[in-house]
Amino acid sequence: MDAIAILFGWPSLVAALLLAAVGLLRRRPGIVAIAAILTLPTAVYIASSPGYPLLGFVAPVSLSVAALRCAKRPYWLPFAAAGAYLMFLSWLLYAVVVLDHP
Repeated sequence: MDAIAILFGWPSLVAALLLAAVGLLRRRPGIVAIAAILTLPTAVYIASSPGYPLLGFVAPVSLSVAALRCAKRPYWLPFAAAGAYLMFLSWLLYAVVVLDHP
């Protein structure tokens, strides 16, 4: 199960990060929405863990907010929402690298 989560999870999360960056810089909400959809399987996987039932849905919700506000003013709001996704990725990387391997 761990190999499936790594192969399906990390590549989709990195692709979502790149798509979100391109979509926000070009102000294309459709691209950011695709990034939000890419994070859904990993969000469900993390939400199914016993310790973090709602934390997994930070990624798709924050990118969905960024997609909804992408073409509208104020322009800083989608970047703030995408910042929540970046903090989620940072936490996930910390949890996998540091907490898993003492």
